[in-house]
Amino acid sequence: MSNNKTEDYFPRKCSLWTSCSVNCCPLDPLNERRHINPNDPERTCKQSPKRRVEITDEAKKEGIHIPGGGLTLSERSSGNTLEQLATIWILKQATQTEKLRKARNSRKPVPPPNSGMVQG
Repeated sequence: MSNNKTEDYFPRKCSLWTSCSVNCCPLDPLNERRHINPNDPERTCKQSPKRRVEITDEAKKEGIHIPGGGLTLSERSSGNTLEQLATIWILKQATQTEKLRKARNSRKPVPPPNSGMVQG
């Protein structure tokens, strides 16, 4: 059986691929050779651990090995199960969403130009 899928095919299966700029993607088969740039503003994967593991399982079926099984080093070393990691990820997303909502609501409206100005 011929394998016509390249190693970059599986990271592209991530729904966040087109907008992601993480330079050490846990779905990249070469991720263990790459280094996180300390100046990179986006250092962590925003995809759920559960989905990354699903993509990794698909890659295994095609004969492509993804080191770490699609999990980040900190996720692998945490000792948490995949279900626990998924719950942690959901809670982090909810916290970030709440922080953004609060930040948006705390902004004062900007008055239109020349409002309240007396013209003479």
